[in-house]
Amino acid sequence: MDWNRDGHLDILSGCYWTDNADGGHIQMLAGNGSLDFSAAEAITNVAGKPLENIELQKSNGQTPDNIIQNICTQQHAIDYDDDGDLDLVVGCFGPEFFLYENKGTVDKPELTERPVKLDVTSPSHHAAPHLVDWDGDGDLDLLSGTSDGGVIYSENTGTRASPKWSEFKQLIAAGDSAFQASNGEAASEQGSTGPSVNTRVWATDFNADGRLDLLVGDQVTINRRVPGLTDEEYDEKVKLANEAMEGLREYSERLSELYTKIQEQAGSDTTADDEPADASDSADENAAEEQPDAATDAQQGSSKNLQEELESLSQEYSSAYAKYRELHDAYETNEMTGHVWLYLQKAP
Repeated sequence: MDWNRDGHLDILSGCYWTDNADGGHIQMLAGNGSLDFSAAEAITNVAGKPLENIELQKSNGQTPDNIIQNICTQQHAIDYDDDGDLDLVVGCFGPEFFLYENKGTVDKPELTERPVKLDVTSPSHHAAPHLVDWDGDGDLDLLSGTSDGGVIYSENTGTRASPKWSEFKQLIAAGDSAFQASNGEAASEQGSTGPSVNTRVWATDFNADGRLDLLVGDQVTINRRVPGLTDEEYDEKVKLANEAMEGLREYSERLSELYTKIQEQAGSDTTADDEPADASDSADENAAEEQPDAATDAQQGSSKNLQEELESLSQEYSSAYAKYRELHDAYETNEMTGHVWLYLQKAP
């Protein structure tokens, strides 16, 4: 699509994460003509800053849970409000969709500093928007891929210039997220029944018959048995790997408990710092300043011990995981790949 209307096709791309940032910034590879593109640069808002769906409020340096609204971005450039210029609708790792309205012109887009969150959410993660008049009534509807797979559809019950979104419905069912493939045989022939996880969708009239069709990309894992193993050897290696996996689950539980302790302590420290002083405390203020704060020292020491324990346990987990992968790969390899599925719309 031609983002800046200079007559050359450009490429827009989201990303999972941008270095030294709190999210994945939308990037543009500006077209120079003849399929030549400049290096990727972050699209910026009216303030000249890269797009971030939400402003994160960090506490004690901890990354908040809602960072999922800023990462794994995917976008669709579309004239959302029917005013003649391109706006940007952005999805994320979470289920939310965000609208960056273009306050500039057709050839010089200026996106709002903070987006508006659409009043519809995906039933699962990986909101991946694509807007098109799917039902042919003259307005834009909302299609999306999901982390669960398949394609979902929200009908616009408002107008072309002021959309209102209905609850999502399943348009295309999800397929298998992983399946077994024999060595040497095509993956597409080994049981995958439809778009798997982390899908993306694009609507176009693929066969020029006047009806919209769908192209759906996905992510899939193909499991391949290591050749040359007898059934007995295979079963024994599976048993050893499963035992190693149980050990990993125990490590995960211990890490989870440790994270909880660290978060609780961080919250306790914050509460103590924010607690207002009692009137009786002020009488001894000068004396207190002259003496070491034993309670604070103890808290800091405890926090340091927990962090050291976390680091040690994380290293143990990494070693255990490496051992598990070694045992697993001795009987089965996993190839992460993806398909592009074509759905041709039938005549009514």
